[in-house]
Amino acid sequence: MGVGTARNLTIAFFALLVVGAISPLAFGSAKFPQWLEVVLGGLMSGVLYSLVAIGLVLIFKASGVFNFAQGAMVLFAALSLVRIMEKLPLALAFIATLAIMVVLAWLIERLVLRNLVNQEGIVLFMATLGIAYFIDGFGQIIWGSDIHTLSIGMPKEPKILLESTFDGGILINMEDMLAALSTCARPRSGGCPTGCRNASTSAAPSPPSRACCSSTSPWRA
Repeated sequence: MGVGTARNLTIAFFALLVVGAISPLAFGSAKFPQWLEVVLGGLMSGVLYSLVAIGLVLIFKASGVFNFAQGAMVLFAALSLVRIMEKLPLALAFIATLAIMVVLAWLIERLVLRNLVNQEGIVLFMATLGIAYFIDGFGQIIWGSDIHTLSIGMPKEPKILLESTFDGGILINMEDMLAALSTCARPRSGGCPTGCRNASTSAAPSPPSRACCSSTSPWRA
């Protein structure tokens, strides 16, 4: 598939999304406040899902491995922090959790990924899928399967906004809204060095940064 075809398909896809989003409002099957509430909720959820996608892409670009166990590792870290906080203050619990995750990541690299060097991408993907199932079960064995709460100071209860503007107002999940706003407000990084960005246009580019520009995977030659 050529670049132009892929671009046209992408434009057509988003055009269909826009038409599908506007159609309930255009045909009168939904009122504007309810429509806006659904749109805002979808946008905020999309921002949070984009963070998951960014994490997968960053790990893949750095290692060449599509790490399907990323969510399981985050869950294991959260469970470790919550259970350790029952015995230690937050600062010490955080340090202990960090140490646990470093050891866990080192063991995964030594016992699993290092033995799969030069294997196909699908093999590495299936390996991380198995790691995810293992971590899920191992976490329940170590920390139990009970439900635990971790409060980070964000409001949990939804709020009704713009009651004076719209009849009934708009129901907004404040936790999702604050998470989305904090994500959008993060400072932008400087990006790749100039030599990396201009490697294809400059006759004598400066040496690019290997960490930024290299796509070589340590697991595949």
